[in-house]
This record gives sequence, C-alpha cells and structure tokens, in this order.
Amino acid sequence: MLPWGRLYKLLAAERIDVVHAHMPRASVPGSILARLARVPVVVSHEHGSWLDGKRMRPFLDRNVVARLSTRMLAVSEWDRQQLIAHERIPPAQILVMPNGIAPPPAGGPAELADLDVPPGTTVIGAVGRLFEVKGYDYLIRAVALLKARGRSLRCVVLGEGPEEQRLKRLIADLGVEEEVRLIGHRQDVAEIVRALDVAVLPSRAEGSPLVVLEYMALGAPIVATTVGGVPELIEDGVHGLLVAPRDPGALAQAIDRLLDDRTLAARLCTAAQERQRAEHDLDTIVNRLERLYLALSRESRGVVAAGPAVASSGSDGR
Repeated sequence: MLPWGRLYKLLAAERIDVVHAHMPRASVPGSILARLARVPVVVSHEHGSWLDGKRMRPFLDRNVVARLSTRMLAVSEWDRQQLIAHERIPPAQILVMPNGIAPPPAGGPAELADLDVPPGTTVIGAVGRLFEVKGYDYLIRAVALLKARGRSLRCVVLGEGPEEQRLKRLIADLGVEEEVRLIGHRQDVAEIVRALDVAVLPSRAEGSPLVVLEYMALGAPIVATTVGGVPELIEDGVHGLLVAPRDPGALAQAIDRLLDDRTLAARLCTAAQERQRAEHDLDTIVNRLERLYLALSRESRGVVAAGPAVASSGSDGR
C-alpha cells in the first residue's frame, strides 16, 4: 500500500481527533485524507509563504487547504498577511503560531584552529543551507568591502547546498579566499556560533527563520536582513541590527558597527536571549499548540473533551 493509503487507513482506524500538517507537500494530501477519514479537526501550518513565480500553490492553498482546514497557522504576522493578501484566505481562519526551539546544548565556544582561524582573530559567520534565497553572495561581498576598509577577519559559513560552487567562484573572484570559509555540515554548530563575534542572516527572503532563534539562544550578536518575519523576532537596535536585503554595503556597515562596539553587542545579546527564552522556547510553543488542539476539538464536538488524539505530518528546515 502506498504511504498516503497507509495514512488514510491509520486515520480511519484510530479515530484521530486532530491532524496537523506542515507545509504544502503535507497539507494538501493531509487535509484531503483527513476529511475523507472524517477527522473532525484539521490544522495546516505554513512555515514561510513567499510566492514569487508560484502558480499552483496559491490555488491549492485557497481551494483545497483552506477549505478543508479548521484553522491555518502562520509562523509570523508577515506570513499571515501573505496568506490573506495573495491567497485570499479569510483572516479569521489564520492564527499566528511562532516558532520555538529547545534550549541549546550546554558548552562553551569552539576552538577554531581546525578551521584555520588563528587565535584572537575576529570571526563572523552564518548558518544555513547554501541556497540562493539565503543571500550568502551578499555576505561574501560584504566581507570584501570590510577587507578593502582594512578590517581583518574570518567569515565561516556552515551548510551545504547547490550554491556551493557558485559561491566558491565568487570568493575567488573577489579575492577573499583567506577571509571566507565554506565549512559544510558540522556537528558542533552551537559551539561555533558561540565563538562568533557576529552572526549574520543575509537572506533575500524568509518566513520566521529558526537559525535566528538559535543565534539568539546561543548569545551571538546578530545582523540580519529585514525580510519576512525577521523584524518580529529582532527589533532593530534592541535584539540585533537589521539592514535592507540585497545590500552588501549596509551589511558590512552593521557588522563593522558591532565589531567596533562590543558594549552594544553584549547588550543586544542579552536582550535577544531574554526574548527567545520568554517567547520562543519550545515548551512554551508546545503548550500553546496543546491548548489550541483542545479548544478546536471541543469546538468540533460541542462538548468538553478530555484530550484529542493527534496525528502530525510534514517537514521544516533552516
């Protein structure tokens, strides 16, 4: 039996009360199968809705997912507004459910000698998949500008992806082979982030990036672009510094500012850690989801239920 057939059989046999599907690949078949199996509550979760060049997704979200879902969740108010404006989904159907992360592993900053970073060197960096949307070409150009101004530093980029060769060519073309390291997949991400003097998110587009929450939790000074729901995580000058996307000059200037003003960097780190722990802790978000499941289950049954059985499907990533 095909996977979706097995899922339908499970939903029907176990009398599931709530199906929670993440992202379009799961929410389209998930919402259809849940309704066929007479699941009373279907929750669909959007993790970043930028729709440039996409034709079928707005149609499917509006005519399949929204019609079959009890509620749709967005990870940021920006994402919610995208669903309302571009997919014409009724505002009352969409709730904001922000991302949360578990507390980071205990430990200190990594020793970066194995990355060819001499002790005492200023280090900036970024974490994420090497995709065009992540904007690493702008970070590399910002490093070239900083080098031209006489700033001595190293930049490490953690992640893998289809942009690797193009980024390597750009590094060579700009003459920053000594300054920029693409270090691929690592098991010690938390330790490396703790060692950064500045952590950067140079993205062209985002929903509500988990990596920013990770930077916050790990106490790294943050420079990020004002894309998607990022300004809902980072208030400029309070939790980090925000710059316009696609602007290596602005990126370089913000990095330079934090490297020069370590008192400011420390203040931003403290405020960011406090916000992450208060508003984006995983247990906090799980409790909010549990309350939502219970409320929707009671609403669907017209009675107070002891607690719903839940099936969840989907995927997420940096």
